[in-house]
Amino acid sequence: SFSPPSFVVMRSFRRGAALAFAEDFAHHKAGVARLNHGSFGSAPRPVLVAAQRARELWLAQPDELYFTGGLAAKIAKSEAMAAEALGVDGISLVENSTVATAIVAKRWSRAKERR
Repeated sequence: SFSPPSFVVMRSFRRGAALAFAEDFAHHKAGVARLNHGSFGSAPRPVLVAAQRARELWLAQPDELYFTGGLAAKIAKSEAMAAEALGVDGISLVENSTVATAIVAKRWSRAKERR
């Protein structure tokens, strides 16, 4: 039987709750449900809209956003919002699940080397 680590907050998702998010996924092919909504551009509409706004902001003046600390502040705010939504003390956002897996594997390998 699976027991999540103590730092993992398990939340249940009931089928009825899916209706509240149906419009966010209206651009998906009918009858298709994705478990990983970030893969291959299949994100929900609010994420696509936010990503487009971020691209436009970056393209308008990347130097200003990067060198003034604006980008770091936006990332920190996003991490804080994600941590709050998940009910955890802190979180680090990375590019994708492959990067996250590599980070965890590297940390585990270093921990094993120290033993």
